[in-house]
Amino acid sequence: MKITSQYYFFFICTFAYLLLCSSICAQEKKIDSIILLLKKNKTTFPSGDSNTVILLNTAGDEFRTIGSYDSTIIYCNEAIQLAQRINFRRGLAAAYNQVGIANEEQGKYPDALNNYFKSLKIAEEIGYLQSQAKTLGNIGLAYEDQEDYPKAQEYFFKSLKIAETLGDQNYLASLLGNIGVYYYDTENYSKALDYDRRALSIKEKLKNKREIAETFTNMALAFWDLEMVDSVLDYDLRALKIDEELGNQKDIAADLVNIGSFEMEQKDFKAAFKNDYRALAISDSIGSKDFTAGIYQVLSQLYEAADISLPDSLGGKILNMEQMRLRSLHYFKSYTSVRDTLLSEENKKEGVRKEMNYEFDKKESKQKAEQDKKDALAKEELKQKEKERNYFIAGFALVILLAGFIFRGYRQKQKANEIISSQKLLVEMKQKEILDSIHYAKRIQQSLLPNEKYIEKILGQLK
Repeated sequence: MKITSQYYFFFICTFAYLLLCSSICAQEKKIDSIILLLKKNKTTFPSGDSNTVILLNTAGDEFRTIGSYDSTIIYCNEAIQLAQRINFRRGLAAAYNQVGIANEEQGKYPDALNNYFKSLKIAEEIGYLQSQAKTLGNIGLAYEDQEDYPKAQEYFFKSLKIAETLGDQNYLASLLGNIGVYYYDTENYSKALDYDRRALSIKEKLKNKREIAETFTNMALAFWDLEMVDSVLDYDLRALKIDEELGNQKDIAADLVNIGSFEMEQKDFKAAFKNDYRALAISDSIGSKDFTAGIYQVLSQLYEAADISLPDSLGGKILNMEQMRLRSLHYFKSYTSVRDTLLSEENKKEGVRKEMNYEFDKKESKQKAEQDKKDALAKEELKQKEKERNYFIAGFALVILLAGFIFRGYRQKQKANEIISSQKLLVEMKQKEILDSIHYAKRIQQSLLPNEKYIEKILGQLK
């Protein structure tokens, strides 16, 4: 049987799908390993610990990588509840950030900003600079997705200021790439390419394939707008090769759209059609509304620009030129409908409210911190005064006690002196009595015995 181009194309798509499934299976095995560790940890620590929070956040991040945003939110919400219960604030900040990323991927910008600002507030309160830098960068991305470029620039460069002091090369490289995208979106293509090259230099040293692929994509876009056409397809294909190896679905879809857009510009409408529809199928499967809107716009342009008949979908019926124009209008309406929903004024107002709430909470926290500081100083001052008073009382008591000892000693000495004086007086009296006795005896003796002259006189008479 002769193989037609349609069957050939079906074979190529099937082969590519099998490769993609293989990559996804590898990613799912990694997720299974994390969930197994999580179950063991929950068994060991049934009431929960910080490692359980970390594993829940890690599982959420891995689910986000394969585009399973609902699973990301489920696991990270569990991490939030546990982190709040055990007061693990770093884990809490990380969980809010992960939920914010999943919300942003789903085009739920107010929810994303709400979770980002919660994460940022916690990170600022505990002085967690790495988390602050990453969350500020994510806020910048959320504003950029809503085409609020002044806000995006503000938060990107706040993030960069912190990131350059931390030495986290992985994040610095990613942030430089995001700033490159910001400059691309604001049509400063040369500056976009400068930041892309700075980012690529770091990513290649780190051998971070996913980030390298992303930078190749961004550089291809800049090359296109700088009319360096020879480099465009080369860098897009480099990115696609890496992303297919890694199984990053949204990145694969982005590469396919970029390649399709290049092919459309080169008038290769059939090739562009195949790549754009492959991208749409992937985007629909992961529920990325913002990206799906972009693909609708590309398909609208394709059906408008094509000068050959194209099918209405992969493997669908061939359309005539009139039907193709109607198909173009259909995709344009689909694009504007989704875009308007995502960029609605209510969404923007809600985003502003979330930021204002964050700023209010931040101000309130600052005022509370200042009041707590004043209260602590007043308490410390009062404590110091109480301490001084206690020292004074203790000192005064010691002085009184010492005076008591001195007075007691003085009284004892005085009594001793009195005793000594009494004893001395007694001795003197005894001595006087003795002397008086002696003198008395002597007088008696003298009165009884004749004196020498009397004896001599008697002797003289006798002679």
